[in-house]
Amino acid sequence: MDSKMRAILLVDDEESIVNALRRELRDWAAECSLEILTALSAKQGLEILERRGEDIITIVSDLQMPGMSGSELLRRVKDLYPDIKSILLTGQTDMEESGKAAGIFGFVSKPWDSELLMAEIRRACEFGEDRP
Repeated sequence: MDSKMRAILLVDDEESIVNALRRELRDWAAECSLEILTALSAKQGLEILERRGEDIITIVSDLQMPGMSGSELLRRVKDLYPDIKSILLTGQTDMEESGKAAGIFGFVSKPWDSELLMAEIRRACEFGEDRP
């Protein structure tokens, strides 16, 4: 059996957002034996996916990031890792572009409601755990 834990990947160019998400998910992830991985750019997220893609069941990404948008990142994730369920974090003005993102499992508005965020992540992880 592989010793690596299943994981959730959080991607946002704002470190404070990544830290806030990690705090919100920490206890629940520990109960579910899920590791929380973080990236501060889409590029860094793709690098983590190269190393740990088989372990990641859900990715949560911000939409607005320099270099590569969250929707582009999640399109690439869908192409490379079709079993990973993806959630896009969007601001109210971002909703139009977020609709262009193919294969997105769910959307959460920023600033997020903690209960809605957790419900969406739980739902994505449950679907993600069904993969072989």
